[in-house]
Amino acid sequence: GDNKKPSLRPVDKDGNPIGGDKPFEGYTVTMAFYSNYDIDANAWLFQKIKEATGITIEPICYTSSVYFEKLGGWIATRQLPDLFTSGNLNKTEIDMYGSQGALVNLNDPEVLDLMPSYKEIYIDNAENYALYSQYFTEDGAMYCIPVYDMSRDVNHSLMYREDVFAELGIDPWTDTESFLNALRALKKAYPSSYPFTGSDFFQMVGRMAYSFDTNGLGFAYDYSTQKWYSGVTSNNFRKLADLLQTMYKEGLIDPDIFTNTSAEVDAMMLNNKSFVTHNWIGRMAVENPAGQKGNAKFHIVPGQAIGNGKFLKLDKFDAQGGLHVSNGPNQGAALAVVEWLFSEEGSYINSVGVEGENYEIVDGKITYPEIEATKEPGEIVTYQDLSEAYGMWLDGYYVRTSRDAIYYDYTAEEQMAQDFGNAAGYVDGAPPMRVPSVYAFDWSDGEDSYVKDYQSFLTDYICKGYGDAEWNKFVNDINTEYAWMFNVLNGN
Repeated sequence: GDNKKPSLRPVDKDGNPIGGDKPFEGYTVTMAFYSNYDIDANAWLFQKIKEATGITIEPICYTSSVYFEKLGGWIATRQLPDLFTSGNLNKTEIDMYGSQGALVNLNDPEVLDLMPSYKEIYIDNAENYALYSQYFTEDGAMYCIPVYDMSRDVNHSLMYREDVFAELGIDPWTDTESFLNALRALKKAYPSSYPFTGSDFFQMVGRMAYSFDTNGLGFAYDYSTQKWYSGVTSNNFRKLADLLQTMYKEGLIDPDIFTNTSAEVDAMMLNNKSFVTHNWIGRMAVENPAGQKGNAKFHIVPGQAIGNGKFLKLDKFDAQGGLHVSNGPNQGAALAVVEWLFSEEGSYINSVGVEGENYEIVDGKITYPEIEATKEPGEIVTYQDLSEAYGMWLDGYYVRTSRDAIYYDYTAEEQMAQDFGNAAGYVDGAPPMRVPSVYAFDWSDGEDSYVKDYQSFLTDYICKGYGDAEWNKFVNDINTEYAWMFNVLNGN
């Protein structure tokens, strides 16, 4: 190939790079993402990007399920938007497409030269670089822009109807056994209910597994031996699988838990059909005001973790998936947009806004008058409201946030979740997987097959009441068929 690649910076008629604050003025950048809202080109945030950079944003917005389909098509035809989020791609696939030339290598010195704010955060800061470099490919490339320092201490938790527990004289659980007994007491009082519900079942189980000393379902990591292993076949994970099986057998778990949407979970919790769930703690800010309209005592609060009682330790960032820049004629302009989102000005506008335009400060507190005018008493403004109204906080594009943002303005219930985590302690998640590029094609197919196999078995294990014979066969089958993947990860 030609080693002389064109400059990422636009040039004048004499071939000299254009300087100034807006070297890409007049460019248009396509920006793909998924959202529950119809975000169009007139979105307030896109006008802010144009004011700052001169770049016009052409949004490509779909719901998540449609987006995943579209992403597959873009990749197959190599017709990628200038900026796009990972969707359902895993890191091995991302690195494979990057190594094939489809994605911009963010470690390229010329790329970093265009993004001083990004470079300052990830490259120049030694502590951040130590984690960031764990995501590099074997030849030192980086194809994913992670979301920086967004995590709270606790993002997901068990939660329950405190008012119903109090009404029935049920004490909040303190361990796995008292958790199960609380569900039984709820079932006895409300026989037609399913005390426990949830959505995104396998994601939920994956998060609960951290409290059962399993830091990954498909690929778990043992820090004491520094070896990868199959989390779903471990004895620790089986304790959680057995708990779920018992809950199913006794009618304590919603049989629709495998297919529920968030709205269906809300409805179950609001209508005394379910009383306990494991979810993103922000759902409490949605469900509590809704429930209190018809029942002043209605109150969902977080509960303790079961199993080992600990919560997942959230890293400063995660680059298993995120935002990507496609390797095309507009990559320079796309990188300029990313740089603005990482800058202090851009990150503040994207996560907080502009005073006098979309927020005011009242009694020292940031308020959003336009949105608050649409709310009922007790309802709070959420970051999703900012997404719908202004195009802020789009999935994958809040690459850096300000701690002034309402996301960090905890409700009393969200603060309870942080306190539970800080009191109980945290467990480490698995480190990034390093899969050599020579295995990338086989790995992608193997991982898809592996996930389908264990999800299918776990569904049957829970719903059909499987025992030792079925479990042992599953363990043997998985450890035989997918041994090669763990050999790759462990360098064997």
